[in-house]
Amino acid sequence: MQTNKGTRLLTARRYDAIVIGAGQAGLSVGYYLAQHGRSFVILDANERVGDSWRKRWDSLRLFTSSGFDGLPGMPYPAASRAYPTKDEMADYLEAYAKRFQLPVITNTRVVRLSKEGKVYTSSTRVCDASRRTTS
Repeated sequence: MQTNKGTRLLTARRYDAIVIGAGQAGLSVGYYLAQHGRSFVILDANERVGDSWRKRWDSLRLFTSSGFDGLPGMPYPAASRAYPTKDEMADYLEAYAKRFQLPVITNTRVVRLSKEGKVYTSSTRVCDASRRTTS
């Protein structure tokens, strides 16, 4: 459901964890949560996983060689001495989320976190048309 101010009302759902951001850290946390059988969702404000990299300047390359750029469970797919471009890193992150079927919901910005007793509640806003990028 969407209100006229662009905020979305979601059906309340409980997760063991809500991960904010589908970058390297968020996807890595998601990998380990999945390995331990936890219920979780990863929320990201961008349209696609990896867009935080895609939106950077065109000449950007990582300053670490690809041998150090992989995430848990999936080495970076290049020669260990290569220095990936921003778009290559973005595509890797997107492939990572798909490979491990991480529950990423894009176009969703977390605008508030609150604590009620022992439970945390998140409030989100749709950035555009929300879609699940992986299942």
